[in-house]
Amino acid sequence: MRVSIKFFQIMFLLLCLGIISAFSPKAMAQARIDPNKAFRIASLVSGLCWDVPSSRFVAGTRLQQFPCHVNENQQWRIEGIQTQANGNIDGLIIRTVGGNASLCVTKNNTNNLELQQCPPSSTVTRELSKVWSMREVILSNNNSRSIRLINKQNNQCADVPSGNLNPTNLNTFECNDGANQAWVLLPMTP
Repeated sequence: MRVSIKFFQIMFLLLCLGIISAFSPKAMAQARIDPNKAFRIASLVSGLCWDVPSSRFVAGTRLQQFPCHVNENQQWRIEGIQTQANGNIDGLIIRTVGGNASLCVTKNNTNNLELQQCPPSSTVTRELSKVWSMREVILSNNNSRSIRLINKQNNQCADVPSGNLNPTNLNTFECNDGANQAWVLLPMTP
């Protein structure tokens, strides 16, 4: 029941702000995201947001889910990036807004989400642990629309371990149909 309540709270907020259609998951999946806009990334299962603990904007800081708020340690920019020298944007980087804006979300050797230096967005990157793709998903258990964030290096999804409803560190895990891998982008209002 908690999943449905959180989902409807998030969707109601988006509806009230008049941004559901402008930021639909399909548009996000096609990388039509303004890189100058900041977002919070909320879990569909817990309603909690991606968070840089204690605003510790340094390389190696692990990400957690934490109750959503408006501070910069929960704000992210999503930018297109190339992983091949063909001129096509074929991946996304998730960049911090607060602190050191040159930090990006990556997965480390143990598949935990953490901050590391961003690759320059004007160049082709081979650092696939820092590159993500986005897919629209519709959960079969409650017909919820959301997105999956898939790491290009290990082809695993950003994940709330065991669907934890409390603050906990985030990781990547084999993609599945679980709500613990479903995310909603919440635009920051100006």
